[in-house]
Amino acid sequence: MARWEHYLTGLSSTSLDLQVAQRALRDGCSAKEVTLMLVAGSETVRLIYDKQGRKEAIAFAQHIVTVASPHYTSSIVTKHHSHGLEIGD
Repeated sequence: MARWEHYLTGLSSTSLDLQVAQRALRDGCSAKEVTLMLVAGSETVRLIYDKQGRKEAIAFAQHIVTVASPHYTSSIVTKHHSHGLEIGD
């Protein structure tokens, strides 16, 4: 929870989970650490847990970590180029 508060400082209210995860990953936290941090600190994850259950909440946190990963966007670009796709196709 303290880690969540540390990475939350100074962020706007929109897409907090993603921004917090990006900051933590940039600082060298592992994907597992960031996922656990989101589970402990994210209001969104807590709401998902309350409404849909533990499995869905963890899946959401893992998804946020995947999207926040610096490798995520480069892998999408690589996939599009490997299929010969260009912007506008």
